Amino acid sequence: MYVYGKNTCEEIIKKGEKIKKAFIMKNFSDKYLISALEKRNISIKYLSKFEIDKLANGNHQGIIFDIPDYEYCDDSEFVKVAKEYNLLLVPASSFGVKGYVRIAYCVSYDTIERSMTAFRKLAQRYGLIK
Repeated sequence: MYVYGKNTCEEIIKKGEKIKKAFIMKNFSDKYLISALEKRNISIKYLSKFEIDKLANGNHQGIIFDIPDYEYCDDSEFVKVAKEYNLLLVPASSFGVKGYVRIAYCVSYDTIERSMTAFRKLAQRYGLIK
C-alpha cells in the first residue's frame, strides 16, 4: 500500500512503523526524512517527477512509502475488548459482514452521552485517536 506526503511519511518514521520501500523525487530536499530512511536501511528509489506522479493519486510532496497493507482487527475480538469499557456491541460477522460492529441506540440520549468517554478510551486503545 502506498502512502505519501511529508507529514504522513514523517509520522510513519516517528512511530517506527514498517516501510518496505521509499520512492523519492530526485530534487526532494527534506534531509531529515532521507537521513531517517538511511539510518533504518530502507531501500530508496529516486524517481523523476513524471515517474512519481504515476504512483500517487494526489499531492505526494515528492515522497511515497510502500508500507504493508493495513490489518483490520477481528470484530469479535473488538467486541470483547469493548466489554472491558462497559460498551455493548455486536460483531457484524454475526450478520454475515466481517470487520464491522453494530451499535444499538435504543437507550436514552443521556446514556449515549455518558458512553462517549468509554468510546474515546476504546478508540485510544486501538490507536484510532490520541
